[in-house]
Amino acid sequence: MSTPTVHVVDGRRGNRFRTLEWSPGGKADRMLLIHHGLGEHAGRYQPFAEQLASSAMQVWSYDCRGHGESGGKKGHADGLEELAADLEFLLPDLIERAGASEVLLYGHSMGAAAVGHYLTTRAPHPAIDAVWLSGIPVRPFLSSLSVRLKARAAPVLARLAPRITLPNGLATDGISSVPQQVQRYLDDPLVHDQISARLGASLLEDAPALLDQAHRIELPIRLWHGADDPISNPEGTKQLFEAIASHDKTMEIFEGARHEVHYDQPETVQRLFRSLKRWLGDHGVPSEPTGDVGVALRGEP
Repeated sequence: MSTPTVHVVDGRRGNRFRTLEWSPGGKADRMLLIHHGLGEHAGRYQPFAEQLASSAMQVWSYDCRGHGESGGKKGHADGLEELAADLEFLLPDLIERAGASEVLLYGHSMGAAAVGHYLTTRAPHPAIDAVWLSGIPVRPFLSSLSVRLKARAAPVLARLAPRITLPNGLATDGISSVPQQVQRYLDDPLVHDQISARLGASLLEDAPALLDQAHRIELPIRLWHGADDPISNPEGTKQLFEAIASHDKTMEIFEGARHEVHYDQPETVQRLFRSLKRWLGDHGVPSEPTGDVGVALRGEP
């Protein structure tokens, strides 16, 4: 399961998307569809395919517009609305390709905001039966002067030159507390640091607005966040958790972890995937133990 199958899928407005499929041996009716974060790409979610392989689940992801090997200007989308529209357009095609009857929708960071926007502005596809969100930027940190200046200028630039792109200014050491993982991120040829004025303004305006619309989310949902995330404030995840209407909702804050919990300290990564597997088991998805990752944690929420 370590090598994904690559598909090229036609999307909206003539855009083409690179889609990756990790399939376990045998038939799997359930599909995990991942929406990645700003500047990255689908291939960075290999750990989910490897760690969830024993859960009889297909794992799919795609490079969103302006990212990875998909089409569009690097770093540009017409805000969370366009990312949500792409997701809505691609979902039926990907579900058909996967032959899936149930979909677990997962978004990280910008991807979590896009998934949240999709869920609060549209009727979710009927195959979606649960949602995972990690590092959602409803309370982004504007930690440097350059980032604060860009944030202040973003609404004006979004009106005058929406497609202009600039470095996003995010501190890459905020990705993980593991230096090797930060270096791996920096060395990845498909990772970039570009963001357009329109996409940047949307993340600053529309992602926080999810707090006011979260009552529309009624699907089973799990949220998690690194407690030491310097990119997106975990307090935002806590506020979102309280605002979500679902009666089946859980949240986990990982002490010592930064923005990408799935690429942090090994013990943190193991805890994350043990927790996710247990959640899947509680929601009717059996899995076989795979070493340490399959051992249930005592005392987890």
